[in-house]
Amino acid sequence: MDGEMQVVEYEGETALQITSRNAYMEIDPAVVQGNASFSFDVYVDTSVDRNFRVYLENTVTEISDPNNIVFAELINNRNSQVNAGPGIDVQNNPLFTYAQLGESQWVHFDIELDYTAADSEFITMSAAKADGTPLGEVKMSAIDDKDTSLRSIRLVQTAAACCFANMSFTCSPQPTAPPPTASPTPRPTIDPSITPDPAVQSWTFDSIDIGTTYESGDTISGVGGGELAITKAEADTIPPTVKERAAGDGYLEFNDATTAGTVRQAGWAYTPSVPMEGDRITVEFDFIKGDTDKDTILFRAFDSVNADSSNTYASDGRVFEVKTGEDGSLKLSDYFSAGSAGKPLDIDISGVTLRENTWYGLRVVYTKADDTVKVYFKTGSGEYSLKSTVVLGSGTKMSGVTEVPALSLDKLMCVTPGGGSVVYGVDNIWVENYVYVPEDVSVTGEAYTLFSHDLKNSLEPFDSTIAGTLEFTKSGETEPYATTALSSDGTYSTELETGSTYTVEFVPTSGTAEYTLSPMSLEPLDLKLGEESGHKNLLFMKNREPVEYKDTVYVGADKEYKNLNEAMADIRTMVGREENGVQKPVTIILDPGTYYGQVIIDVPHITIKSADPSNRAVLSNYYGIGYVYYSMGDNSYYNADYAAAKIRKNTATRWGATVRVTGDYFTAEDIYFDNTFNQVVTDAELADGVEPGGGSRKDFTRASGANVRTKAATERAAALAVDADYCEIIGCKMVSSQDTLYTGGMMYFKDCEIYGNTDYIFGGDNVVFDSCDLVWYGYSGSRDGGHITANKNGSETDAGYFLTGCTVKRNPDSSMSFGAGTFGRNWGGGLLSKVFFYDTTIADGVDLPSTWSAMGGSVSESPLYAVNTHREGSASDLTTSSSYNPHGTATSVPTIADYFGDWVPSNYSAE
Repeated sequence: MDGEMQVVEYEGETALQITSRNAYMEIDPAVVQGNASFSFDVYVDTSVDRNFRVYLENTVTEISDPNNIVFAELINNRNSQVNAGPGIDVQNNPLFTYAQLGESQWVHFDIELDYTAADSEFITMSAAKADGTPLGEVKMSAIDDKDTSLRSIRLVQTAAACCFANMSFTCSPQPTAPPPTASPTPRPTIDPSITPDPAVQSWTFDSIDIGTTYESGDTISGVGGGELAITKAEADTIPPTVKERAAGDGYLEFNDATTAGTVRQAGWAYTPSVPMEGDRITVEFDFIKGDTDKDTILFRAFDSVNADSSNTYASDGRVFEVKTGEDGSLKLSDYFSAGSAGKPLDIDISGVTLRENTWYGLRVVYTKADDTVKVYFKTGSGEYSLKSTVVLGSGTKMSGVTEVPALSLDKLMCVTPGGGSVVYGVDNIWVENYVYVPEDVSVTGEAYTLFSHDLKNSLEPFDSTIAGTLEFTKSGETEPYATTALSSDGTYSTELETGSTYTVEFVPTSGTAEYTLSPMSLEPLDLKLGEESGHKNLLFMKNREPVEYKDTVYVGADKEYKNLNEAMADIRTMVGREENGVQKPVTIILDPGTYYGQVIIDVPHITIKSADPSNRAVLSNYYGIGYVYYSMGDNSYYNADYAAAKIRKNTATRWGATVRVTGDYFTAEDIYFDNTFNQVVTDAELADGVEPGGGSRKDFTRASGANVRTKAATERAAALAVDADYCEIIGCKMVSSQDTLYTGGMMYFKDCEIYGNTDYIFGGDNVVFDSCDLVWYGYSGSRDGGHITANKNGSETDAGYFLTGCTVKRNPDSSMSFGAGTFGRNWGGGLLSKVFFYDTTIADGVDLPSTWSAMGGSVSESPLYAVNTHREGSASDLTTSSSYNPHGTATSVPTIADYFGDWVPSNYSAE
């Protein structure tokens, strides 16, 4: 030191008090080019200006000559603020002011030096109050042309004594050379005389004089040597201009208020010397707009070689863009997917509402391996958060397009709308062209077991008797790259190198004679370059022998089968069930309780019934339309292999039915068929990776606690879907909101409760509902109606729906609201829609349905009738008008024989 100092107790801290000039800390030369962090507290006395400085120096000397050896400083200056900057006696780059601080107190400072960062972000200085309240942060470069080797940190006392406490210095060694760069994707021959731009380009406007203006064709050089080309609208009296964002912080402002000329847009563009061949390309910048109108292209990406009019919606190589929409919205345009009117597909970026004259940050990341574009967003100096992930070309493609090419971006740009008086500012533009290199990453997984080889079964916890080793071998090699034991709970962990595909083999030590690995478990593991980790789950299928035929089987916690799917798995392969070409009947008795999972009844002559009719067994699941799930197989039904693997998602078909029946002569007695999709978001659904997707994508985020009983959240979700004949549903309950019950055959319903709102009984073909309760499920927060039926028969000879002696009720849940619905919609249209309501009771508190609603043409063309509709305790027919009988007055009331011919349901008795 070249001054005086002493250790004192000061304002509650043990402090180093400097009473005369300088004290310095020498830094080991081994970290001259490493990264360094210096943390300390200073007592900032707001009654005194200029009582401390901190110098970062490139030379060790007792006498500091800041003009020669200082490359950055922190200074308590004369203007009642603490400044940070690369210049000596910096006066106009405030880290915080005394006004922010409020009163004299200890202030914590952090100084970070990152020798791997861009020059503009080499130094980060931040400050916070003693209670942790942030005061400010500055990122900056060093003084121009100065040696930035950190050899000394000097603490300087100026006008008054100063106190430092809790000082900490950490550093990292000099960075080692990175691994060799991976070979780029093959491209057209590039002139060898052209030197590719560095991997990172950045542009800030802090060192450009405020008020500097630009004309079209002017360029701005950035860190990395890239040139930012400027476009100026013609006849514009306000050219692109550098403005002041804050003291010492400039930004570039565009104004496209022109009303003349052929170029009415302003903006910037970066064209790299050669196309960016990186595996991951990131573009980041801050922006501000003077309005919330649409059509400012914040960022547009081009690939003029791989993308043209044969596979995108533009001939100039546009591939994707992020732009502003109406009312402050943000959108991503996918030029490989079809939108409306021959335009690319615009995808709303959720969770963003722009306000005028507010600074925001946008980060766009394109990943070549999976054609994804991720959009991150922040407000002001906040943290970035992921707002949208879009797979390019995942929508409906234009004719002739089969796949999205691996892109090599050769131009990036921003464009204002033109002629609209749009004022738009941009700052801190940063572009990274990153090439992945092979590296070892963590690979983990877990194993499950399955009741049998039937993949319709539900996953079960791992059987701890299975023991052995997993071997991962690179494709084309014979020796494993890594081996790891499978633990008793079915989990494992190992490390594998990215950029390779591995075969997976399980070498057993015990227990596996009873099990076989599933097909997806044996699929190779592909670890792409750039992946930060890997995951592969395993499914062990029990080698179960076929069982002998039984006419009755039992399901329950203490029964031979734990759920309905296990029983069905054995029934499908029963020995001796077929007799003279006919399947013998099997009855499945279910104990009270809730059985989760989708069930497929795909063999004939199955009866399922509750052991206790007064306590119905519940069959429950959560699938709905407009979303994708891990557990959905390629056929859009549940598949245990997919559920275990969790590597890709598919949509549901047949309205995501909890129970799907394709076997004739199916009977259900006293069963509760439940689809929770429009009732609650379950933990199982979230674990299944539910997210919007598919051709009927629903833009509603399903999260824990989300209210999915609103009309906005509602989608099609069936509790029961039957594509079979001679089926009887007796004393059962079916609950959903939209498309609750689908009928596709000859069926008889007796004494059932059917809940729903929209088309909650739908399909065809010859179906009788006898003495059933038709219950409006209702909505949370809105009094909307719905449609009881939506009939669409397979042919004009089908009789359609006959609802006799039924009662229209309301959900007893008092939190649900109800409006006046209709008797139904003519889904099939014409003679393909036939519905006859007879002797219908409207319960107290329920509105009389408001006639019929058109869906397949005029309702007058379809035989739709409502006869003898009355209130409870009244004989007065409320539906005698032509609006309730648009096809004319019914000449007679149907009979069961009109719908079933020679078939007489076993549970039907003529009264």
